[in-house]
Amino acid sequence: MYFANAQAQAVPFSELRGTSQNDFLMETAVAIAPEVFPPRASFKFSCDAIEYCTKHVPRWNPVSFAGYNYREAGCTAVQRWLLS
Repeated sequence: MYFANAQAQAVPFSELRGTSQNDFLMETAVAIAPEVFPPRASFKFSCDAIEYCTKHVPRWNPVSFAGYNYREAGCTAVQRWLLS
């Protein structure tokens, strides 16, 4: 939606800056996504988003890992470190 809004306002994607919460592991291993979106499809979608941003939105950070969410789900500090 952010990109669609920028496009509607004629803002070049090269000027956009931001970060997506595109964390495949969080969505498939911790959250409810497996019931909503199969893990293989979710991983593909995450990779596609990273590839798109790399090519078309150079100042955008296409993935962000939220360590807090892993800890809240029961992950130890060592496990969280290994995931990053």
